[in-house]
Amino acid sequence: MHALTDNACMQCGSCWAFSTTGAVEGVNQIVTDKLVSLSEQELVDCDTSQDHGCHGGLMDFAFEFIRKNGGLDTEKDYKYTAEEDRCIVAKEHRNVVSIDGYEDVPESDEISLLKVCTALCLACLSAHLAVPHICL
Repeated sequence: MHALTDNACMQCGSCWAFSTTGAVEGVNQIVTDKLVSLSEQELVDCDTSQDHGCHGGLMDFAFEFIRKNGGLDTEKDYKYTAEEDRCIVAKEHRNVVSIDGYEDVPESDEISLLKVCTALCLACLSAHLAVPHICL
């Protein structure tokens, strides 16, 4: 996850994209032991069927875009510009990190949170068996 000032996402209304990439980057690091900075700009430019670029969006819609797209490109390759632009299709399909799904955890619902954490721990354990230094 990279440094973010309020100004970076507020000048364009893309905080939803930063929240989304931050969540995916965090889970990806837990599971793979690699921190990969993902492209908010790809979400702003390409995730337009339900999200609205610099005019706002929702994390759930963005997660679904990432899942259906097969992943996201890196921040390094598809840099944040704080402006809406046309989707760069070649970069839209350069997927570095992908997700299989996502879970919403209702507020104050400890059972749901435990289920999500358990699933994440199982994924981490599975990765640890393949690559022993992960999740230590």
